Amino acid sequence: ARQVGKEFPNHLLTTNGYANRNTPPQGVKLEPNVGIMFAAIWSDTLHAYDDPRSWQTYRQGQMIKRWAELSRNVFLYDYTYIMLASAGTPVPLARKHRRDMPLLKKWGVIGFADEGRTVLMESGIYPRYLRARMMWDANLDADAVLADFFTGWYGPAAKPARAFWDALEQAMESTPMLGHEDRIMPYVYTPELMAELGEQIARAEKLANREPYRQRVKADRLILEHLKGYLAMTAAEWACDFVEAVKQADTMLEQRKQLSAISLFFCTPDDASNKLESGFYYWGLVDRKAYYQKLADRLSGKTGTRIALLPEKVPFHLDPRDEGRFSDWYSPDFADGDWSKILTTKPFYAQGHMDKNGYPYMGAMWYRFVVDVPASARGQKVRLYAPTVETEAWGWVNGRFVGHRPYHEAYERPTSEMDFNVSQAIEPGKKNTIVLRVHTGMSASQAASGMISRAFLYAPKP
Repeated sequence: ARQVGKEFPNHLLTTNGYANRNTPPQGVKLEPNVGIMFAAIWSDTLHAYDDPRSWQTYRQGQMIKRWAELSRNVFLYDYTYIMLASAGTPVPLARKHRRDMPLLKKWGVIGFADEGRTVLMESGIYPRYLRARMMWDANLDADAVLADFFTGWYGPAAKPARAFWDALEQAMESTPMLGHEDRIMPYVYTPELMAELGEQIARAEKLANREPYRQRVKADRLILEHLKGYLAMTAAEWACDFVEAVKQADTMLEQRKQLSAISLFFCTPDDASNKLESGFYYWGLVDRKAYYQKLADRLSGKTGTRIALLPEKVPFHLDPRDEGRFSDWYSPDFADGDWSKILTTKPFYAQGHMDKNGYPYMGAMWYRFVVDVPASARGQKVRLYAPTVETEAWGWVNGRFVGHRPYHEAYERPTSEMDFNVSQAIEPGKKNTIVLRVHTGMSASQAASGMISRAFLYAPKP
């Protein structure tokens, strides 16, 4: 930079502060002609940079501030995907924008280079509008801007329409869940939130008595029905009812057809025919539907037969000192009476194993299952399957080691699945003890969830 500056004094050299190179250097004085394009990678996307509930975004804010002290040419490589892997559910972040923009301006950030998708059923319209306005005036009166927007966009339905979106905003801001894929979102959309959203949409529909307001409220109704389908699809996955999961994916695609007919800015009809156009490059709804269909066939008799469904709530124990494999925690005779019980369909850290800033436990943990295996399984090839285990797993059946699922990044789908051949270890006609040792990996910002799916035994067709 110093040498180039001598020959080209009016030029900048820009580098990308990205992933494993976004940490500000120590003991280095940057030349004034160096620019930094900072990207918040492996970072929570729901909370503001000054929110103490999110150690991830708070850490990103610390890094941005330090970079701006080192260089007067720092700008953000900002991801507007909201959730990198997403099913298009609503994640409005106006509260985050109104907190972040004045901070970025104060710290000395000079601008933005965005990458993302324009899917307004996911982001909402007004958060994008507010963010664009605040790019030019970081300290504007956000309340006045939003009041003007909702009045102009929804007319007589402005009050309940704003309450609908504000309930979602409150859920995003207050949730203890941290992350940047929608694997955390089923735990953010609570039954209480869904009830509130339904009430506010019903009120808005009564007040939107003419166009264009009636159509705009209709779009919000479709967004809500799409969200209901997402939660029903997720619940069906947790119950291993993959036929129902496929059905709910179809209902979501129907809502998308109606939304895209109103405006393609809301969404495209699906996310498979043109992934670039839809913006859902990875693990979109159509990919998920195909995966659920594969599992439905595996259990229905088409490509396999269901043998037994493992329990959802099971004995669980952390293992920070790696004691379990030396003390035979996998043995069917091991006494687990003092272990806690945990849901296998909810991240372990959200069941008492993270601190107030969202920092999760990292390391080994154990799940123990007892399941009746029917005598009809005798003579069959039997496999143990779980759709999602983050990030590495080892299994035992009746004390016998049955396999290792190698490490995968926590967000990877569908390679997060675990599929072990247990034919030689299973005992049909008896109660069987199945034990899993799971390791999260050592990246806290991945927030690896352990098990977040129901396991089952099946017999594949030859």
